[in-house]
Amino acid sequence: MERRELLLRKFKEKHTPPSTDEINKFDKVQSTFWREWKLKLEDQKRVADRCRALEKIIPGVDTARFLSRDFNYIGSVVFPLIDSVKLEKKHILKDVLKLADDYGLNRAEVFLRYLSSVLVSEVWTNDDITYEISEFKGEIVGYAVQTIKAVSSDVYPAIDGCNKLRLAYMFGLLSDCYLQLEESRKELPIIHPDQEHLSGFGLSRFYKLMEQECKRVSFLVNLNFKNIAGLGGLNLKCLSHEVYMHIYESSLEALATMVESLASIYSDPLSKGLIMWQDVYKHHVLSLLTPLEAKAGTDSIIKSAEDLQCFIRQLEQSYEYCRKYIILLAHVDSLNIMKRYFTIIVPLLGSYGTLPDNSAWQECLIILLNFWIRLIDEMKDIASHEEAGENLRLNLDCLACCLKIFMRLVIEDTVSPSLGWGTIVSFVSHGLIGDSASEPYMFCRSMIFSGCGFGAVAEVFSQAVLGGPTGSTLAGDTEVQELPLVYLNILEHILKDVVVREWQDYENLYKLLSS
Repeated sequence: MERRELLLRKFKEKHTPPSTDEINKFDKVQSTFWREWKLKLEDQKRVADRCRALEKIIPGVDTARFLSRDFNYIGSVVFPLIDSVKLEKKHILKDVLKLADDYGLNRAEVFLRYLSSVLVSEVWTNDDITYEISEFKGEIVGYAVQTIKAVSSDVYPAIDGCNKLRLAYMFGLLSDCYLQLEESRKELPIIHPDQEHLSGFGLSRFYKLMEQECKRVSFLVNLNFKNIAGLGGLNLKCLSHEVYMHIYESSLEALATMVESLASIYSDPLSKGLIMWQDVYKHHVLSLLTPLEAKAGTDSIIKSAEDLQCFIRQLEQSYEYCRKYIILLAHVDSLNIMKRYFTIIVPLLGSYGTLPDNSAWQECLIILLNFWIRLIDEMKDIASHEEAGENLRLNLDCLACCLKIFMRLVIEDTVSPSLGWGTIVSFVSHGLIGDSASEPYMFCRSMIFSGCGFGAVAEVFSQAVLGGPTGSTLAGDTEVQELPLVYLNILEHILKDVVVREWQDYENLYKLLSS
């Protein structure tokens, strides 16, 4: 009986519907179970996604150590990955910055490590770098101080000075960073002891100028811009040498413009030893003229009138090419260089001896005199713009007059070719001394000592007196307005040399008396 009641009670309990509380409790337990199960699946999926992402960025990475925030391991993996872009172009900036944000690395350190790596790389072009950092350009100036220090310590020393486009890019970044600090009135980091000399010009302005000039001369492959300027200012010890080494016709304008821009950094560039833009053109002209002067000094160059005529043509061609640069120079430099186109013939004919009196040598002389007359006309144009200076005050009007009359006498055979050549060699050897008062006197003196007759001397002298300004025929402090006084003056100098210097100039004395 008891057993039957127990079984009946159990049966009723089993088939009694659960209460509302029991149902709610059951639903809550079931809901919690499924929610926890879903979260666990989502977490597992998130971990799997992170592992796949890490594997994609860094194949073979120990994802467990990454996910456990093992910072030593994370750094040992991420930074070598960044360094690898120096040798291989990998567009992974976004990836490494996400790693920095996700795993607690210093974002500024990661970003600047990446920037430094691509800047020193030879496989990244400037356009590649610009594209890669375009979305993060604000971070460069945002980390201005850190960027400046990273670029100066890690990037600049590693860039070849001949890689001017990359240097320009680097200077541009420095300019942007310094400008940001200057505008926000923050303290400017000093990355070079010579930077203090640029305070008046402005650091951001200086680096912007360097960016501009690097680009300007980037076509000169072998020019090392680090010999032009560095982080602390201009490299005054090497600048002129580096510029002069790379002067060619194709580089003249660019180098002259660069030097002119660099000079603007200083209020008094000459006191700093800085060359001026005119020096670039002057060096180029002299580099073409000096070999001709050396050639003229070779004893064996002139063996015939044809050789001489060929050399004179070379001289004319040289001047024709150089004149466009000569007129750009300071007036004193222009006139001095043009004077050398006269004096170049002295070694050419000084040791030749007596020249034959034939038409070939006469033609050469006429060609040279025509060239000189043209030179004098252009020297007059230069001298008319500005005072030429105490050391070169040629009476160009009188000298032009002397040469024109002298050339006519040569053409008319009044002056023979040998006497004509002797006159001009003597004149450029002892005339062109820069004393405007002495030029006609010296020319007539050269004619006399070369053996020209009195009539020829008289014609040149009288035309020079009439054609030149008043007082143009002074010889030293003595006014010589009449030809007999010229002869007396020359005689006095010869006799004085005999007495004072014991120099027995019998040949010139004989020619003077003969004339």
